[in-house]
Amino acid sequence: VDFEYAGVGEPSHDLAVFASCHDLAPLHRRELLGAYGVAGGLAPGMEEFDEWCRLADVLWLAWTVAVHGESWTLAPRAQRVARRLAAVS
Repeated sequence: VDFEYAGVGEPSHDLAVFASCHDLAPLHRRELLGAYGVAGGLAPGMEEFDEWCRLADVLWLAWTVAVHGESWTLAPRAQRVARRLAAVS
């Protein structure tokens, strides 16, 4: 059992980490927020959620670089996250 994020946290962060970890495309991110809202959660707006997703990507990529050094580029997910972040800037 993974208890990394166990406990009460910011729902937008939790949703963004999920979206980032699963490489959800914008359409699927909207569907996730819609389903979260239907289930009774207070979902952020799409623009705010995109910011949360970028933050989740940055944090994950920074951790990956810190742990793996120069070999971070060999990880397929790291390449996808780096491309997503590069497309924003």
